[in-house]
Amino acid sequence: MLYKGTSLQQITFLSAILTLLLALPAQSATPPSHAGVRWHQLEFQASKLFVSGKLQFELMELPAEQARTQLLEMNQHQPLDPRSEKVALLLVRSELMSNRGEMRVWMDPNDYRVYQRARISSGSNSRLKLYRYLQSAVYRVRKESESGTPPMDSTQWRTSSEQVIPLLADGSGSTAMRDPTALLLLASSAGLAKAGDTVTTKVFTDKQFYAATLTVTGSRRVKAKYRLDDYSGSRNVATKLDTLKIELTTKLLSAAPEDEAFEFLGLNGPVAIYVDPKSRLPLQVEGRQSRVGKVTVDLRKVRLQEK
Repeated sequence: MLYKGTSLQQITFLSAILTLLLALPAQSATPPSHAGVRWHQLEFQASKLFVSGKLQFELMELPAEQARTQLLEMNQHQPLDPRSEKVALLLVRSELMSNRGEMRVWMDPNDYRVYQRARISSGSNSRLKLYRYLQSAVYRVRKESESGTPPMDSTQWRTSSEQVIPLLADGSGSTAMRDPTALLLLASSAGLAKAGDTVTTKVFTDKQFYAATLTVTGSRRVKAKYRLDDYSGSRNVATKLDTLKIELTTKLLSAAPEDEAFEFLGLNGPVAIYVDPKSRLPLQVEGRQSRVGKVTVDLRKVRLQEK
């Protein structure tokens, strides 16, 4: 059953989002120009025992007017609207064994406050989850393909769940929320530079709210091996670097039991991100994966922003 107030235009929009996720990167999108993050594209790889995976990130900017055409309109429910002339768009593509997924997150380019997240996954069947952030709630809808339906034929996908989840306000009354993937952007920025530096933000996963804290707890020498593309050309980097160890800790922000463990890039805690203090590139991410235990995800490809 569709959420009260959902129009035929919004149903059509969900089909358009499916098309957008299955298509090439958004037209008119450009590499980000804000100074917080220096990279434009990242690719990580991991392999342990019988499990292998790949994660690709692409950070872009859209004109706010173009971004508004990609944000679900829910005018009766006060959706968050872009606050500046640009909107940051983060594309995340994942491959884990036979499962594939793509996610797009629309955010404020200055503080990474999230406007909308959409993720499509494919494996035994195809699924779409869309989260549209409102002034005081999150609208969440899940659609699934019927058995035997071609993945591209989104007109036949059924709505399996739909709800509005009230946002949790902090002590100041703010309901500003970030997506878990934005933690990688925060770790890549210059704010976490020395032992003891810390930042805490509220994040929303699938149905739960967390306080996520990134803390520089020390350093570690890391073997870096990746391909670097920048304004001067392409080259292979193979070296050892002293990195900042940034630990990620989370606290559930509700009295209800935790439905499922917090995940960051498919990993459970304890999670550590190892960042080169000079380039601000995240060279490694360590955590645990339920099937194989401790996993290290290594940076393999980088494209930097243009100067």
